[in-house]
Amino acid sequence: MDQLFSGLVDFLERAKELQGTLSAAYSAPLDELCAALSAAADQPTLPAPLAAQVIQGLLVVQEIANSVIAAGLPAEPGGWTYTLQPAPLEAVTLTLQRLAPQPASLYAQLDRKHNLHGLFTLLVGSRADERLLSFDLEQRQDGWYLRRWEDDRQVPFRLEIPAGKVVPWAASGSPDLWNQVLPASLTPGLGALLQSISSPQTVPAPKPVTSLPSQDQTLVSPHAVAALPALCLVNQQTGQQISLKDRLTIGRSEESGLRLEDRELSRNHAVIEPVSGGWQIQDLNSTNGIWLNDIRLFETALLHAGDRLRFGNTRFRVESLK
Repeated sequence: MDQLFSGLVDFLERAKELQGTLSAAYSAPLDELCAALSAAADQPTLPAPLAAQVIQGLLVVQEIANSVIAAGLPAEPGGWTYTLQPAPLEAVTLTLQRLAPQPASLYAQLDRKHNLHGLFTLLVGSRADERLLSFDLEQRQDGWYLRRWEDDRQVPFRLEIPAGKVVPWAASGSPDLWNQVLPASLTPGLGALLQSISSPQTVPAPKPVTSLPSQDQTLVSPHAVAALPALCLVNQQTGQQISLKDRLTIGRSEESGLRLEDRELSRNHAVIEPVSGGWQIQDLNSTNGIWLNDIRLFETALLHAGDRLRFGNTRFRVESLK
């Protein structure tokens, strides 16, 4: 209790907003970042020039955050203003706003080490005609992806990283905490979006999902299963252990290999299959989807010991068989 109280006192001491006007030198890269994100909301692919603008813009946002946190920025005439708002758990929210020529607000979350992570959100347009766009970044085997959030699904764009550039992104924790760190003035639409993608518990930062678009991940014969990692699923509510020995279907159907009495599941919800790279999980066009390490899965992925799975309201942990 004493530790909790001292933490609250420390937060209140740090909870003053820092505000100011950014130098005009920041205007062009921030304008380009807004333009690139707006374009990503309307295009099926993200061309290399736009990808470069996204990376450069995020580097600028990280530079602004570092400068404000270190010593504040001198007040200079420019097109953008900043507000840095401390929040619980040592996270902070950086809000960058532009009034003209078109109003825009960019909200970025920083972790306790002041690195960009989680969702970043762009609000563009006038109050009568606002458009809310939410994104995050994910690192996969074949590179970095910019992911646009639409309702409860993700639209990923592969990013071509310019030579010499580093992606300014840290591993993200659960998005549950956004209702604590986002400004209350943000439009109600984001609240519904965040509720749809969050999980009911605060959990450690997830590791990236391993996407498997490559063609060499083929199903293996029953004789080859013995060479795969020995894994099992452990039901976090009941403690039931399910060993992965062959193809396993999951759902409410009586024919499911793993039948779950969960109303949030589809009859045929998911399948886990042995492939050449290990144990692969796939959504079977379920209504509420699969959540792997607190990220909704839209492609196939390999399972590893320590992974967290959620189907509807039922949670599993992937463990190695001793």
